Amino acid sequence: MFQKYIPTFSATEEEEVYKRLDPANGKACNNNILWGNSLNQVYSGNYHGFSFKRSNLISSRFDDAHFDHCNFTGSTLNDVHFSESCSFTSVNFLRSFISNCSFSSKEQLHVLNFSSCTLSNVIFNNIVLRGSYFNSAKILNCYFDNSKIMSTSFDNCTIMNSSFRNCNMRNLNLEFSTFINNDLDGAQFSFYQLPYIIGIFKHPEKLEKIKIGCGKNKTISFLDYTQRLNDSIIYFTSKKQFLPLANLYYLNEQIDIAKNSIFVGIDEALLRNDYTTIKFLIKLALNLELLTYTEINQIMKEIDRYLNNLKDDINISYYLLQSYEIQNDIQNMFNKSILSFKIDTTFNNEQFGEASELCQDIDNILSSINRDVNYSFNLSHNSPISIVLSVVGAVADLMGISSLIYNFIEKRLNKKRKVNNNVKETINRYNQLFLSSIDENIDNLKTILSKTKKDKQGEIIDDFRLKLLTSIGEAVDINLALVMPENN
Repeated sequence: MFQKYIPTFSATEEEEVYKRLDPANGKACNNNILWGNSLNQVYSGNYHGFSFKRSNLISSRFDDAHFDHCNFTGSTLNDVHFSESCSFTSVNFLRSFISNCSFSSKEQLHVLNFSSCTLSNVIFNNIVLRGSYFNSAKILNCYFDNSKIMSTSFDNCTIMNSSFRNCNMRNLNLEFSTFINNDLDGAQFSFYQLPYIIGIFKHPEKLEKIKIGCGKNKTISFLDYTQRLNDSIIYFTSKKQFLPLANLYYLNEQIDIAKNSIFVGIDEALLRNDYTTIKFLIKLALNLELLTYTEINQIMKEIDRYLNNLKDDINISYYLLQSYEIQNDIQNMFNKSILSFKIDTTFNNEQFGEASELCQDIDNILSSINRDVNYSFNLSHNSPISIVLSVVGAVADLMGISSLIYNFIEKRLNKKRKVNNNVKETINRYNQLFLSSIDENIDNLKTILSKTKKDKQGEIIDDFRLKLLTSIGEAVDINLALVMPENN
C-alpha cells in the first residue's frame, strides 16, 4: 500500500470545529453525518433540500421519513428499507449502488432519479412511481410487482432476471432498453414502446400473458398484437423507425427483412451522423443474432470511412466515442475478447494518406485470414497521427493475430524505427496465460465430472465451455502499445 503522509488532528480539535460548523444542520453536508454508521438503526424526520452525497448506509430502516429535493448521488445503500410511512419527492440517486433494499410508500414516489445506478435485489412492489428516471441503469433481480409506473424513463437501461408481474407500464419510455429473462406476466406495455425494447421478442413464448395498451383505457392480448403486426409494421415504416421495424419483422419470422431493416437503418443514420442510433441497431442485431462477423466488419468499415471524412467536424470526439461503444457492445454480446493495438506514428497531418495506406495493408492481412474476428481502425487527427486497431474475437484467434500484426509492423518499419521491446514479451506472456488457463480449467472439470452422475455430465460440460471462454477472455483483455519513435 501507499505510505504517504497527511496531517491528522486530535479529537478535541475535531470537536471544536464541529461545534463551530454545526454540520448536522447543514443541508450541504455530503457524508452522511446525520445518520452515523451504526447498524440496525431506525431513522425518521423531515429532510428538505439536504445533500446526502456519497452516503454509505447499511442495515438501516426509515419510518415516517420524508425526503424532498434531496441528493444521494454516488451513495451505497445495502439492506436499507423505507417503510410505507415514508415519502419521496425529487430525490436524486444518480450513480448509486443500491442492493437488498425496499421502497414502500402510501404516497406516490415522485421524480426519483436512478440513472446510471446499479440496483440489485431491490423491491418496488405495490407502489406508484411517477416522473422518474432509470436511464442507463442496471436493474438485476428487482421487483416491481403490482405497481403503476407513469411518465418514467428506462432509456438504454438493462433489466435482467427481474419481475414486473401485473405492473402497469403503459405510460413510460422503454426505448433502447434491454430485457433479459424477466417475469412479465400480466404486465401492460405501450403499443408504441414495446418494439423499441431490445430482447423483448427473443422468447415470445414468455409474453403470452402480457397486455398491450391500444387506445385510451383499452388493452389487447399478445396474441391479438401478433395478429395485427402488419399495422405496426406499416406505422413504423412510415416513421422510418428501423429498430422497432427490425424487431417486428423478427417476431413475424421474416428474418431476412429484419436484417435488411438493420442495414437500411444504419445507412439512414450515417447520412445524419447519428452514431447513437447505429449503436442501438447493432446492439439489437447482436441480441437477435441477425448479423455475421463478416457483416459486422462491413458495417464497421463503413463507419470508419464516414468518420475519416469528418476529421475537421467539431463533434468528431463524440462520434469516435460512440464508435468505441459499438466495439464494446460487439465484444460483450458475443462473449469475445478485445485486442487493441495503439500505433504512435511519426506521420504528420500532411501524411494522412500514408497512415491510411498502413491501415489498408493491415486490413488486407486481416481480411485474408480465415478467422471469425471483427476489427476497426480509428485515426487521431493530431500531429503526429496515432492509429488504434481494435480486434474482437475468440482468445485463441487474438493470440495468433497479435503475433501476426507484430511481425508485420516490425517488417514494415525501416531500421531507424524500432518497435517497443516489451511488445513481444507481452504477447508471449499472454500466450502462456492462455495455455495455463486452459490447463487449470480442464483439471477443475475432471474433478467435477468424477463426482457427477453420467446423466448430468452433459450439462456440466456445456457450462464448463461457457465459463472457459468467459474466464480466459477476461484474463486476456490486453492493450498492446506499438511505439514508433521519430527518426534520429
